[in-house]
Amino acid sequence: MRGEASGTASETALAERIASELRAAARFHARNGHGAVAEALHGEAHRHAREAAQLRQRALSALEAPA
Repeated sequence: MRGEASGTASETALAERIASELRAAARFHARNGHGAVAEALHGEAHRHAREAAQLRQRALSALEAPA
């Protein structure tokens, strides 16, 4: 269980990092007048943030499960 939780933790960190980078790219494109690109990137960022939240919850559940 512990190894599974740490693997999920690294997946969570990766998903959070991807979401952060996508949000930054969306802001860049929005500032430069590329609204459609910014919207698409923002949607992808939201998807990755949601995935990170799900992975975080899975990691917490694995840690709380009885051994």
